[in-house]
Amino acid sequence: MQQSIFRGSSISKATTCLLALGLGVIFSTQTFAYQVILQDNKFTPSGQGSQKKMIVVNNQTEPVALEIVPVKRLIDEKGLETVEAIPEDWFLVYPSQLVLNPGEEEIVRLVWNNKVKVVDEIPFRFVVREIKIKDPAEEERRQKFDGYAAKIDILTQYSQSAYVTVPGALPRVLLKEPEIYQTPQGKQVRVVFENTGKSKKVMPDLNLKIIPVTNDGSEDTSQKPLEFLRIATVNLFANHKRTFELPLPADFTASKVRVEYTFKLID
Repeated sequence: MQQSIFRGSSISKATTCLLALGLGVIFSTQTFAYQVILQDNKFTPSGQGSQKKMIVVNNQTEPVALEIVPVKRLIDEKGLETVEAIPEDWFLVYPSQLVLNPGEEEIVRLVWNNKVKVVDEIPFRFVVREIKIKDPAEEERRQKFDGYAAKIDILTQYSQSAYVTVPGALPRVLLKEPEIYQTPQGKQVRVVFENTGKSKKVMPDLNLKIIPVTNDGSEDTSQKPLEFLRIATVNLFANHKRTFELPLPADFTASKVRVEYTFKLID
């Protein structure tokens, strides 16, 4: 797998790129408790692409009971992600609950079933969580040592990202003009990325370079540029913004700056 660096700046109008995303597995106190594989996580609103298959594998030495629940992803301007429940008929998941014996695997069918017109790509997660299998002996121990047993009863959970997107949709990322402002803690610079396109843009290991400039826009060589390395891996959804507010040193006197940015490309 080759890696390269994408470069951009605040004077760029728009940038697009393709990023190949790898698959993930869950890690818990038991190594590889169970594995979830969704080889293609991009659904189309209709047609053959609206149906996908998820493979779930039990790598434990004990049976595992699992439940699969689709949820919608929300990311705010600061990068905080939350999820919210969706109507049951948006996605058909079959089976939505399953019990796997040690070493067993099962194929789960996922179907986008919402008839609403999709304009901007919609981000989701399929949450795969373990359900406790009731054991009569365990229940008896719970009654005897209730407080202690409750503390160690921790079940694993894994989530796989997925998207419903119109074929051919692309991101269009703009870097807005940076703004320097004063806070009680000192000067800061606000850097805003905006995706005005129809699909997400992923920018792994984002680096920002803050370059002082003069009023005519040329570089101010009397002050050194500031570098903020690997500040985040940004997943910028369609029609979303991502804002960074970065502290400036006390001896930073420039009133205007230009921002350059790079991130890792994975082929």
